[in-house]
Formats: sequence, C-alpha cells, structure tokens
Amino acid sequence: MRSFLRKEFWDDRNKPILFIQWALTLFAIILYFQTYDSIDYFYSGILRLIAGIITLLIGIENYIVKKREYIFWFILSILFCGMGIDILMNYHENRLLEFREKAILKKTQLIVFLKRGERLIY
Repeated sequence: MRSFLRKEFWDDRNKPILFIQWALTLFAIILYFQTYDSIDYFYSGILRLIAGIITLLIGIENYIVKKREYIFWFILSILFCGMGIDILMNYHENRLLEFREKAILKKTQLIVFLKRGERLIY
C-alpha cells in the first residue's frame, strides 16, 4: 500500500510542478479559511483562478508524462479560469455600481439639504 502511494504521488511526478501545486493548494486553503465566513466574490474568483492554475499544472504534467487524460485537465482548467474571471469581472462591475449608487444618494441628500434653506458648513 505504501509503495503504491509513493509511486503514485511521488515517483511518477515532475517535482517542480508538484511543489508549485502544493504551494498553490496551501495558499488556497489559507485564503479560504481567512474568508470563509464573509460573502466576498473577489476571494471566490481568486480561489477559482487558483483551482484553474492547479488543474492546468496537472494537465501539463500529464502531457509531459504522456498520459492521455491531459485533455480532460486542460478543459477543466479552462472552465475554472473562466468562472474565476467571470466572477472577478462581475465583482468589479458590482463595486462600480455600488459606488455610483452611493454618489447618487449623497447628491440627493445634498439637494434635499439645500432645498430646506440650510447652509453648508465646511
């Protein structure tokens, strides 16, 4: 059993790619536990991009080792990266809309303030 796991997870692997995958996985786990209780789509997009990069590295490693399942990993990485980019683009758009809504609200509050005849104090 131990020799099977060693052969599967260590001997037949490209070591630099393996270490990059481990580092990205560790970073994703830390990022997840730092932000799991908040609803922030920015971190969700970053986590999906990291998952896409990890699956891309698995696909590159399978291509180097000449395994036939590398096509599956490339397609999966495109899906993960696409979802991450979509979430990040929507996050940026939503932040811009929130900023505009706040600016419109402040402008209407200022108009109401001035219609009352009150003076502005700087």
